[in-house]
Amino acid sequence: MSKEQNLKLGVILSYLWVVVHIATNFVFTPILLRFLGQSEYGLYQVVASFLAYINVLESSLSAGVLRFYCEVNARDNKEKIENVLASCRIIYNRLIVFMLFLGTGIVFAFRLFYRSSFTAAEINEGSMMLMLLIINICITMKNAIYLACIRGNERFAFEKAGSAVNEILKPVVCLLILFQFPYALTVTCVQVGLNVTLSVIYCFYAKSKLHIQVVLHERDRKLERKILVFASGILLANIADQIFWRTDQVILAKLYNTATVAVYAIGAQIYTNYMYAGTMLSSVFFPKLSLYYQEEDGIEKMSALFIKVGRIAFLICFMVLSGFVIFGQEFLFLWAGREYIPAYEMALVVMIPFTVDVIQNLGLSILQVMNEYGFRAKIYFVAALLNIGLTIILAHYFAGFGAALSTGLTMLLTSGVILNLYYAKVIRLDMTAFWKNIVSILIRLLPLLVVGWGLNHIYGTVWTLGNFVIKGILYVVGYAVVAYLTVLNPYEKNMVNRILKRIVMIRSNSE
Repeated sequence: MSKEQNLKLGVILSYLWVVVHIATNFVFTPILLRFLGQSEYGLYQVVASFLAYINVLESSLSAGVLRFYCEVNARDNKEKIENVLASCRIIYNRLIVFMLFLGTGIVFAFRLFYRSSFTAAEINEGSMMLMLLIINICITMKNAIYLACIRGNERFAFEKAGSAVNEILKPVVCLLILFQFPYALTVTCVQVGLNVTLSVIYCFYAKSKLHIQVVLHERDRKLERKILVFASGILLANIADQIFWRTDQVILAKLYNTATVAVYAIGAQIYTNYMYAGTMLSSVFFPKLSLYYQEEDGIEKMSALFIKVGRIAFLICFMVLSGFVIFGQEFLFLWAGREYIPAYEMALVVMIPFTVDVIQNLGLSILQVMNEYGFRAKIYFVAALLNIGLTIILAHYFAGFGAALSTGLTMLLTSGVILNLYYAKVIRLDMTAFWKNIVSILIRLLPLLVVGWGLNHIYGTVWTLGNFVIKGILYVVGYAVVAYLTVLNPYEKNMVNRILKRIVMIRSNSE
């Protein structure tokens, strides 16, 4: 399979993974709510918030490994490749030791911070969950180099297939065990086991199929410093991201209780899954962006790709967003239960401004390739601190909705205004053309949202699963037809036609 074919397959599998991830999440959440209850589910979400702050260290360094691996891999210098990977392993080994000390401190901080709002049983269970997840990160980090090699060699099909299987197995295994052990700790044990298994599989594939070897030919401290400097900018941005998406739950747990966190977490599940609809393509195009950057007309090529991917991402995102506006309350009632309907407003107040960030996610990869990620890190860190202050104030008066409103406002300021100006003025992406494309699509699709909302408000008052499925299918079909006839450009129509032809051919051959 050629690299171009692998790239196309990677794009398809990226969205297939998104579908699998979202589907399993929506299946998994009711299972957790049923077996764990509000308090245990809220505890599970709070622990996940604490863990996220540790996880950014590993993910930030992984981005550095991928960037420098792609750079030397393009030159096809075997010795250089082996040396880069060995230098990365040295950094990882040191980071694992640091992670163990940091994790121990976080466990103690968790016990101290929630001793007045959690029960003793919740504190003890949460501490054990944190310790397990810290061990999970350390084991995963030992094999993270091999995942970077798989991505750098554009073997996206294998990576996405492994991730999809992992996602499917998670709710299945949890369902089997939760009958006997209905605790948040049980879910953590299952996740750790599956994640470690997947890491080992990636390691075996990289060694056996890609023939990856990690050999230190000479100690390159200069390279190690470059990787750390590059990763530190991403680390700052990732910390800011975690403050954005996780601190709300930490604050709500302190001000209220785990039950309040559970309701907020349902809203967070909606906009987190919404995020996946537009962000998965960035990792697929990272190697291509690295090549563009080394060409004379690289900025023009990156700008064209930015617009192309942004259009596709917006078409998908607006289908999800408009569908949630119309059917969101009904969905929450059927999916989680009547007591979780207030999560509708919490999700929407974040999803609307967050759309800008989601459809421009490829821009973050461009910043990484150009080593300009530091600016994004700085503004997001400042905005994240602002979000903490606003959340404390607004959550005090409006509980979960106040926390969500704070996140939405700060996201609008950073992604909606500041980062777009930076893309245009400094990176020189054609943001005028980008937004002309997006506004044009929005104008053509907005009437569909208005009509759909009006019809559902008048005729869709009976909330049953059958009615919901039928209305959802009709809306998706209507959206697809309107988008094809009024929005898609010749390139996009040709891409859709090729996919439809392949589906017809597959069906004909099977018959």
